[in-house]
Amino acid sequence: GAAARITVGGKQIGLMGVVGDEEVKKHDLVVAPAVLEVDFGFITALPRKRKSYTELPRFPGVRRDIAIVVPDEVLWSRIETLVRESAEMMKEISFESIYRGKGVDGGKKSVAFSMLFRAEGRSLTDDEANAMRDNVVACLTSAIEGSALR
Repeated sequence: GAAARITVGGKQIGLMGVVGDEEVKKHDLVVAPAVLEVDFGFITALPRKRKSYTELPRFPGVRRDIAIVVPDEVLWSRIETLVRESAEMMKEISFESIYRGKGVDGGKKSVAFSMLFRAEGRSLTDDEANAMRDNVVACLTSAIEGSALR
């Protein structure tokens, strides 16, 4: 039947496969079984990585979405870098979409993204989150010539 070796770092630690037709007939089997043999002693002796975790936040985050019109040649990586540099208390940034078409001038595109803001030890107010969003928009429109909030 079909078979494969299991190797780790060039050392064979097991075999797996389907029993051949000869053995199936010899043991009067209806279907050919699959078999697996593994050296568990080798596996359990492998070094283990320490698992790390991050404690779940005690306070909710506040999400804000932005769609900004930029020249076609502006890359998402440039926008993301500017946002990360200017966004205080931002925990996440997520690319959402690019739009070209009605309402967006030729040679430009609308880039939509989402940001999650979170303060340590307290909840943010809407005014605080809006101020951080406004700061991001101001940074983008001043750093990228020809950009504007959509």
